[in-house]
Amino acid sequence: MVGLWHGATAVITGGALGIGAATAAAGLREEARSVWLLDVDDAALAARATALGERAHPLVVDVTDEGAVGAAVARILEEEPGIDVLVNSASRDSSADARSMTGAEWDAVLDLDLKAPWLLSRAVLPSMVERRRGAIVNIGSLHSRQTAEGAFPYAAAKAGVAGLTRSLALDFGPHGVRVNTVTPGWTLSERVEAGLARLGNDERARITATQPLRRLGTPAEVAEVVVFVGSDRASYVTGADWEVDGGLGARFA
Repeated sequence: MVGLWHGATAVITGGALGIGAATAAAGLREEARSVWLLDVDDAALAARATALGERAHPLVVDVTDEGAVGAAVARILEEEPGIDVLVNSASRDSSADARSMTGAEWDAVLDLDLKAPWLLSRAVLPSMVERRRGAIVNIGSLHSRQTAEGAFPYAAAKAGVAGLTRSLALDFGPHGVRVNTVTPGWTLSERVEAGLARLGNDERARITATQPLRRLGTPAEVAEVVVFVGSDRASYVTGADWEVDGGLGARFA
């Protein structure tokens, strides 16, 4: 059986680390033609691309910058027959007081977590519509539905991502383009690992004990679902939200 991404060209934002990097690795194992990694961390990006091999192409891009996004996608389309899969993985957490948060601080969160997925989608949609095929996978968060203290305005941004997915799925389904969300729970990315280290072993153990599976997830586990949803094997799936959260979203409190 051929790989899930056999012959596909994929663009992955936040591709240097975490779920983005894991998705790139999984996509290449599933026989992607090429994977384009977009990130602002040039050193981490170069190291990741080297580790992944010659079919991984790093592009240092600020995905919140409209012009930079357009230029990056134009360059990719000059070198590829088309873009088959877009994975919007770049994101940042936030914990702000709504009374004192500045407009600039708000913009920094919303620009990366919500505006960037729209900018990338807008840039790739014309070629996908022209070819009447394509899949967009947005990385969401359980905070889009139920949140916790100290997650403002991250929860608002991720709720927006869920709405973006549904809107694009309805508007571009008639053109052969599928759009879905993959929603992780606690996932041991480099950023989460660093945060847990600051909290200490006792707090890590407490968090782990609240998970129905009594462990935290890995970027590779999330990536497996992202690759499936982005593949032709999921050809009748659009406008959906795939939870990869170890059952956490099923908990009442």
